[in-house]
Amino acid sequence: MINQTKQTAEAWLPIALQEIRARMQKLKVNDTGELLRSVKGTISEVAGGDSYKAEILYNYYGIFPDMGVGRGQSMGDAAANKLAGGSRKRKPWSKAIAHQGHRFAELMGGSYARMTVEEVVKELPKVVGFDF
Repeated sequence: MINQTKQTAEAWLPIALQEIRARMQKLKVNDTGELLRSVKGTISEVAGGDSYKAEILYNYYGIFPDMGVGRGQSMGDAAANKLAGGSRKRKPWSKAIAHQGHRFAELMGGSYARMTVEEVVKELPKVVGFDF
C-alpha cells in the first residue's frame, strides 16, 4: 500500500518540473538557460516512509524576474517604472511552483485516502447474517 503512495509521489515530480519549466519558457524567463536548467526536485520519505516530502530547488537569482527587478533596476525603480508605463514587467513564474505544491498535496491526499479505504474494506466482514 505504501508503495502505491511512493509511486504517486515519484510520478508527480517529473511532470511538475516539466510544467514549471514550461511556465518559465512561456514567460521568457530564460536569458542564458542556466536558471531553467537549475530547476530540480527531490522526493524524500519522512517518518519512516509514512509520509513524503517534495522539494523543488532553483538558483537564488530566479526570484528577481519574479519580482520584476534586476539588471540594474531596484525594487523602488520597478514601482516607478510601472507608474511611468515602463515596459519591464514581472514574470511570475514561481506561481507554477506554488501550483505544483498544491497539486502534490491533492495527489498525496487522494493516495492516502485510497489506501485507507482499501484497509478498511479488508477489515469489513465478507458475509453479513441476520437472525430472525
